[in-house]
Amino acid sequence: MKNYLILIFISSTFFACKTDQQIQESFAGEYEVTIEAPGTEEEMRSAKKDMHDDIEEAKQEIRDEIEKAKQEIEIEFGEDNEFGKAISSFVDGMGHLAESMTDLGESLGAMGIDLGTDLLSNVRFRAEFQSDGEIAIGRTNRISFRSNDLRWKIKNGKMVLWDADEENEEDAETFEIVKVSKNEIDLIGDDIIFHLIKMDEK
Repeated sequence: MKNYLILIFISSTFFACKTDQQIQESFAGEYEVTIEAPGTEEEMRSAKKDMHDDIEEAKQEIRDEIEKAKQEIEIEFGEDNEFGKAISSFVDGMGHLAESMTDLGESLGAMGIDLGTDLLSNVRFRAEFQSDGEIAIGRTNRISFRSNDLRWKIKNGKMVLWDADEENEEDAETFEIVKVSKNEIDLIGDDIIFHLIKMDEK
């Protein structure tokens, strides 16, 4: 993030001599957009660890309950009773099955978390920022988007995005505009970063 602070300072200096209208006019165009959520990877790692800890706790509870049941069977039928041994073995097997199902649940949960992370990191779409403030969203190679009711404008040198259905712009998202290179721009928000590459300058 330290590098971004330097880029933000440079970009602020670059845009300082331009009016919001001039920035908006120069920004307008078609872009290829990818998304980065800096905190997501850490959150996903934390979620997987929490899930693993919960699963281990559940498995220990299963072991404790099985051991308790086996002890009760032994008391009921005696240590050398064949019928009691058979029931105890059955209970033991059911315990192992329950643990296996718990492991499967953990694997499926981890797969879901990994899939969500992969989908986010591979979202790629085209967006046309029109000079009148409308945004047209195109298709990606993996996920389809339709044109929606997003609006944009430059205010105080920053990108402001909001839903056209809202009566006012109080809930608008504000992004720092960082010029990474001649044709690359990053929009940096509180929780998300949009990486933009201008299509006609690729």
